[in-house]
Amino acid sequence: MTKTAKKIVLIEDSETDSFLIKRVIREHPCDQSYSIVSLQCMGDARAYLTQNNHDDIEVILLDLNLPDTIDGLDTYEQIRAMVPETPVVALTSSDNRELAMNLLNKGIEDFVCKTHILDNPDLLCRAIDFAICRHSQSQAAISKLSGELLSRTQLLSEMM
Repeated sequence: MTKTAKKIVLIEDSETDSFLIKRVIREHPCDQSYSIVSLQCMGDARAYLTQNNHDDIEVILLDLNLPDTIDGLDTYEQIRAMVPETPVVALTSSDNRELAMNLLNKGIEDFVCKTHILDNPDLLCRAIDFAICRHSQSQAAISKLSGELLSRTQLLSEMM
């Protein structure tokens, strides 16, 4: 049985960085096989996500410094508004710990400095795999809690 490749959406305006990221994902072992949809700006991402089903996207790799966004926070907030349930891994040339912590508090799954990827390519694959795993676990926990809440609500309504 052939496994279907999982879809990654890469939003990166630098052709060099995009090439490097795609090469790392192809050449280094991740938990899954991935197909990559590569987009260059937020406008391209908006068009793609509007026209395509995004339920099959496993993770979004998001360059925080896109030409059509204000800053890293704006970039993340725009993508989160379009795909609130999809895990996002930030890619940046800056090793800005304050920004990283701010984005982690807002729900980004991971923060990867692009300058470290060349020296440590496993860093990117781990970030992808871990983001998908954490997202899957949190969705399972939410589903379980929703089921328990529904059961308790039904029990209470029967008691009244």
